[in-house]
Amino acid sequence: MVKKIAGIIGLTLAMFMGVLDSTIVNMALPKIQNHFSTTLTSVSWISTTYVLALSIFMITSAKLADQYGRKKIMLLGLLIFTSFSMSCIWAPTLLWLIVFRFFQGLGGAMITPLVMPIGIELVGKEKMPLIASVVGAVTGLAAAGGPPLGGLIIQYLHWKWIFAINLPIGLITIFLIIFCINESYDNTISKKIDFIGVLLLSGGILGIVFGLLKGQSYDWQSTKIIASLCTGIILLILFTIVELQVKEPLIELTLFKERTFSASTFICFISGMVLVCPIIIFNYYLQEVLNYEPLHATSIIAVLSLTVFFMMPLGTYIAQRTNYIFINLVGLLLITASLLEMTLITNKTSDGVLITFMILNGTGFGFMSQTIVSSIRFLPAEKSGIGSGIINSSRQLGTCLGIALLVALLNVGVNSAKLQTKNYGENIVNKARVSKDVKVKFNSLLKTAYSADSNQKKLTTQKSALLSAMQRTDNLVIPTKKNLYYRNYLSLDKIEHHLIQTQNNELLPFIEKNKIEIQLTAQASVVSALKDKIHDKQIIQVTKAFRFVYLMGALISFLTLPISFFTDRKIKQL
Repeated sequence: MVKKIAGIIGLTLAMFMGVLDSTIVNMALPKIQNHFSTTLTSVSWISTTYVLALSIFMITSAKLADQYGRKKIMLLGLLIFTSFSMSCIWAPTLLWLIVFRFFQGLGGAMITPLVMPIGIELVGKEKMPLIASVVGAVTGLAAAGGPPLGGLIIQYLHWKWIFAINLPIGLITIFLIIFCINESYDNTISKKIDFIGVLLLSGGILGIVFGLLKGQSYDWQSTKIIASLCTGIILLILFTIVELQVKEPLIELTLFKERTFSASTFICFISGMVLVCPIIIFNYYLQEVLNYEPLHATSIIAVLSLTVFFMMPLGTYIAQRTNYIFINLVGLLLITASLLEMTLITNKTSDGVLITFMILNGTGFGFMSQTIVSSIRFLPAEKSGIGSGIINSSRQLGTCLGIALLVALLNVGVNSAKLQTKNYGENIVNKARVSKDVKVKFNSLLKTAYSADSNQKKLTTQKSALLSAMQRTDNLVIPTKKNLYYRNYLSLDKIEHHLIQTQNNELLPFIEKNKIEIQLTAQASVVSALKDKIHDKQIIQVTKAFRFVYLMGALISFLTLPISFFTDRKIKQL
């Protein structure tokens, strides 16, 4: 019993590391960018290469593990992952860090899909819900806990600790796997490797994932992205044709004849897709729109991961006493409801309400994680390895598609919000009681600030130009009656008029100077009020863009509801 518990701990640590590194590094990208004095586009490859390797090699690793031993492949993956985590710490250049991250992702691809089949072999298929509950909870905790943990490390430690934490965990995990896990295979397949299938599947996933992840960077209509996506689709079609012909296929496509496996895999794909809404989209809203500090933002999102951690076992308990159709359906409904509620978020929404939404969202994802069990529940035990590889890969591909689709929708909405804000700003600036020079400089600033590709250096220059224009004393306008400084100006104007009539010219320069100062102060107050109005308009318009993305996520989740009815073969009586 002690050996089994230690083995389960080792497996959960392995899963935790593999999933954690797909999200935790994102928090360190700005620090790494500064460290290597590079661009954000270049440094983003640190995340991209990891996801690419994870997506490309996951199914192949699961197949090789079934053929040559799951324990062997798991240990090899742990060694690769841990050693290249250490390499990332000492990477001399950004290029080397990117290369090391790719091999770290390869190690992760060898670890992640093997946790379930090894766990089933360890405790028996009759206890599969138990191992799935533990693994699913840890997976959710790692996926959603990456950003807050990364935020804590960036806040208090050096960014290299993001990779350093893998070293002690990796060594402990290797020790536990060596001494507490027995070797297992799929004895129904040969050891012949389907090299053509490996190449076609790897190339197809590479083309699609690269196109989805880099569509925003290179422009969706660019030749590079179109070629990548088309090549990926063609290779996957060829892969399907080849797999139906060869005697020893990489993936036995007959597995998809089991409807519970196909339905659960599709729902897992969708869960990876809509998880982008609370993990990435919402995090961006908190930091970029509401100006929350990274640690503050991630502490709110961390509630989601904690909820998943606690709700996954509850979901297992409910599923065993009802059925997997019920729990997957409830999970999808809760996710749909939570995303609909997120469309109500404004800049006035309290942290308490935001946390409530995260709890509801986390409950939904915790329940829907039962697809890990329902996907392989009716597969033969020896096929749990390749089945686990497929469902883990589907979630990864779903996340990539979610990033591509939902972030693209967000960008369109944000750009539209910028345009509307700019038009609104120009309209109120042109009507404002400020000098002509201030209007020109203010409008130039708006044009740059709210363009689709605003340049920070140019923006800083134009802000300085606006401040200079606000100090000029020529072409100043008289404050309006609504302005707080109007009465002061009117009093000085009357005094000046009286001095002119009495020919008391000694005080005229002093009065004139004070009038100019009041006009400058009044103009500054008008500019400040304009900035506040424009900023409020921007918040309103940008929030609408985020609401639309949440609504699309809710719609995707809602349309998936019918699929949940195929995740179990029969409904137990309630």
